[in-house]
Amino acid sequence: MSIITNPLELQEIISRVGWFIPLWVPRPRNPNVDLNFTPARLAACTQVNHLWRTSLTPILWRVYDWYSCARVPWTSLAPNLHHLRYVHLSLPWELDMVPTRLKALCLYSEGVQASTLLRANSHIAELTWNSGYCKDHNPSIQSALEALSRLQVCHFHYYHFKAPKNLDRILLHNPDLQRLTLFHVEGISEDYPYGSLENLTLLRLQVDWLQNPGLANLVRFCPRLETFEYEAAVACPTFVLVQNLWECCPGLHTLRRLDYRLHDPGHLQEDVAELEVLALLQAAGPGGLKVLEMALLTLTDRICLDLLERHGQALEKVELRPQRVNAANVRNVARLLRSCPRLVSLSVQHVTPHGVPLGGLPGFPPRESLHFLDVDETWCCENTLESILLRGFTPDYTMEEGSTEVRVIPRIEGVPFWHWDKDKEFLERIAGHDWAYNVVPVAAEDGDVRLDNIPQDLRDLRRIVFDRVARWPQMRRVVVENLEHVKMPSNRERSL
Repeated sequence: MSIITNPLELQEIISRVGWFIPLWVPRPRNPNVDLNFTPARLAACTQVNHLWRTSLTPILWRVYDWYSCARVPWTSLAPNLHHLRYVHLSLPWELDMVPTRLKALCLYSEGVQASTLLRANSHIAELTWNSGYCKDHNPSIQSALEALSRLQVCHFHYYHFKAPKNLDRILLHNPDLQRLTLFHVEGISEDYPYGSLENLTLLRLQVDWLQNPGLANLVRFCPRLETFEYEAAVACPTFVLVQNLWECCPGLHTLRRLDYRLHDPGHLQEDVAELEVLALLQAAGPGGLKVLEMALLTLTDRICLDLLERHGQALEKVELRPQRVNAANVRNVARLLRSCPRLVSLSVQHVTPHGVPLGGLPGFPPRESLHFLDVDETWCCENTLESILLRGFTPDYTMEEGSTEVRVIPRIEGVPFWHWDKDKEFLERIAGHDWAYNVVPVAAEDGDVRLDNIPQDLRDLRRIVFDRVARWPQMRRVVVENLEHVKMPSNRERSL
């Protein structure tokens, strides 16, 4: 038997190399969401010889996204259906045959032979179903969904359930389900005795609560739930959810209130909003919350003290989006930094009810804001903190002097190079600790916001933060208003 000495004659090596050939490349304008399908290089490699073709073709055809692969002819796809593992489809499926070995399926229309694809892949582990507000589903769709039996991740977007039992039938046949998202679904109009979702660890509910009051009961059947995410829309039964979580989900350690949009947030009473947050803090299990992400009106003293008393020793990630700018938010951010020894990431960003960043109020003295963070008290997360983001803590430097209204800070894509020259002294100081700007700035076009000078209040706040964290061993990212800095690898780390 001959011994292969050339590593490029081993199928395992060729396949491993193939995974490093860029196939899906982020699009410059939206790199976190959109990817370009760039098959030319990998396709060329499949033409080297038979071994390379059999090794690399499964990688080339592993994923089919109808949008990114729009130029791929169906005649090229047909002989490679057996390689497909992940399919994202919105246009009609034009082949007589369908793939049968899928692991994940994402459907954005009923007119894509959805029931055929589902029945041919009843073993899939992940399903995303988006029916686009269609209320008259083909009966074959429901029966095809009920035929699925190995789902671990399931997302329903805009699906209309004829009755709560239709959802229950789908869940009942998938005992291994771990993650469930219900986004703008309809039809869960009453409480229903769902079968136990023994393995569900993440539940995300972004729904119209007026149309789906029965969903508040769903968490009672998730005994191993660890992460609960929901949208606090109109008529959200917050206190019912809290009671159900507290009674039935002892392992809950991550809570995300995704949004806090109201028709008229200015008329919401502060004490009512505070009571809702205080109730939510009681929903976690005995181990406390590790992750808290929440939109709220104000981080009041009462909320902060209760948060620290119940969860301060467990918190690892805190992301807060207050909708009102005031001294309480600043004062209590300082309390969090002084009282959470396991904190890894802290993000506090003042936003409007629609998520747009807010600048500080001119009537809110910046020196008072800075004082709370600059007092001579120890931040106890020195050995754990990796990232800190603070926005809306200094006056909006795009405001005209004397203005009394809150202004939105425009997103700054780039600023002139000479802006950074005026920040040279600070840059040289932090460079000694391996810190730098995260993005190389580009010249701003006419009409964009230009920062001739970094406002003194912003300089002071950044200095306060860096004086604290610049030398901390785990620290990697600091964002203060629109200035973002990152820790670069040291020479020793680069050599490892």
